[in-house]
Amino acid sequence: MLLWLTAFTIAQFLECQVTARPNIVLIVADDLDLELNGTFPLSKTRKLIAGQGANFTNMYVTNPLSCPSRASILSGMYPHNHRVINNSVQGGCSDHNWRQLEKLTLGSLLQKESYTTCFVGSYLDEYGLSNASGGYYVPLGWSSWKALVGKSAYYNYKVFDNGEIKVHDDQYAADYFTDYVKNASIEFIQGKPSDPFFLFIAPPACSPPFTPAPQFKSMFAKQKAPRTKSYGATGKDKHWLVAQAPHPMSKAAAEFADATLRNRYSGF
Repeated sequence: MLLWLTAFTIAQFLECQVTARPNIVLIVADDLDLELNGTFPLSKTRKLIAGQGANFTNMYVTNPLSCPSRASILSGMYPHNHRVINNSVQGGCSDHNWRQLEKLTLGSLLQKESYTTCFVGSYLDEYGLSNASGGYYVPLGWSSWKALVGKSAYYNYKVFDNGEIKVHDDQYAADYFTDYVKNASIEFIQGKPSDPFFLFIAPPACSPPFTPAPQFKSMFAKQKAPRTKSYGATGKDKHWLVAQAPHPMSKAAAEFADATLRNRYSGF
């Protein structure tokens, strides 16, 4: 994750006796893995944030999957405590148990301390779907709420916008979701919310379906998937999912891997 705060950290902060509490902007990005050099395309981000602040050279995550990891960031709990273990409702993602924990998330804790809170972006993968607990709803603790319904998407998606469902089409200028997240975040700040405020920004990039904005589509045209020791190697003795990969890797599979990496990089 690009930036990482936990409820424990926030709780410690709230215990401090301070007269002027800071505004907080938390940006969460998906899939910044070391194996594929996920932060490579984020040169401006590294310069403007890491270069002028703190850069963690060692870190641990509770679970590398999207929904369990986001649940841990929001709650400060390990997966065995919040019980979100994968990206399905059966695995705890947006289920009834999670609904009970939302009163303990960052938004709830900070709102109780008079923060104006805002969430923009991708919440949990099953949020708002009919098979998830609650369907469309604004979770406890959020003064403003603009959340993607369901899994990652860049076009043809729905947003639950402060109690109203808004349907988006496939036109770049009006609908591209990464830009929607950016514009909604800027709108919140420019609207001069009451201080202090907490803004949680969660774009889905660079998760599937890896759809870059048209002006960036060719930015990494010469990049190829890293040829690590595991690239194209047989996986018969590995996890069953890895073991299913054909060996040797076909030319079409190699081209697909390279194209996917280019779209991931361009999607930021």
